[in-house]
Amino acid sequence: MRPKIMLAGEFSAVQDENWGVVRLHGDAVPSFLRRMPRGLASFTVASGQHTHESAARLGGLDVYRHAPDDPVPYNKDHYDVFFGSDGCLRVQGPVKDADHWTSTAPAWKVCVGDE
Repeated sequence: MRPKIMLAGEFSAVQDENWGVVRLHGDAVPSFLRRMPRGLASFTVASGQHTHESAARLGGLDVYRHAPDDPVPYNKDHYDVFFGSDGCLRVQGPVKDADHWTSTAPAWKVCVGDE
């Protein structure tokens, strides 16, 4: 799977919350995720931290989608975010982890962006 590129500014509001869960709306959703077909993603949450260590994991993004054909309400895809030496962030995913099929949505501390 090819890594995606994300500008550092697209993740800074998430990093400012120091691992608190942040819900992203509108322009606060990273640009590579905004290319998804409209209506596919129900909501996006993220958490992370500030670090400038090359190749360090800064955090992650979880994209929740409604799953009307599944026995659970949501499908979740996870993306890991890493610091790149060029100042851009590298994003790996989507990963279908053990929580891919889930009945619950996370609680978030802050909402960023406009609905």
